[in-house]
Amino acid sequence: MVENPVPEDLPSQKRKKLKTFFQVFIIALIGKLVLESFLVQAFLIQSNSMENFLVPGDRVLVNRTYCEFGTMSRGDVVLFNSPENREILIKRIIGLPNESISIIDNAVFVNGSKLVEDYLKPVVPGNVYNTRVYKFLKPGKKLKIPDDSVFVIGDNRSVSKDSRYFGTISRKNIIGKAAMVIFPPNRMKMI
Repeated sequence: MVENPVPEDLPSQKRKKLKTFFQVFIIALIGKLVLESFLVQAFLIQSNSMENFLVPGDRVLVNRTYCEFGTMSRGDVVLFNSPENREILIKRIIGLPNESISIIDNAVFVNGSKLVEDYLKPVVPGNVYNTRVYKFLKPGKKLKIPDDSVFVIGDNRSVSKDSRYFGTISRKNIIGKAAMVIFPPNRMKMI
């Protein structure tokens, strides 16, 4: 006759469960750090410079491999370190390396051709996109974008502080491309 094995004592079982919990927790924490450091990261939108496309309170998932493996394209929405104060900003790429850009009567021209921007709100006649004093690209002037840099502008032109004000953004200062709105649930969408 086979006897039932003696069950382990209760404190020993609790220790094993606790040890397993901490191992899983440490692995999950390391996985999160690796993901956020190299692949994707969530960012909270805090300004209205990209309205109506992105609004304050939206949380976006950012592809951090964009600059390493992707090609920058006009229209991409990117996060980058501001050249002024290292604050993280989000704007849309309007001009690419080695292109010339100008703004005339609230319209953006790239290499002399007017850029079609369906994502913008209609401009009220007589309203200027931004009343800021531009330091970098004054209305009507032309700018050649340096190699390995981009020109970015917020969709809400009347309030956006962007490349018109602080200049072009070097590829090395781009954190990644916004890929998806993940919160709030009613605003979830691919970007």
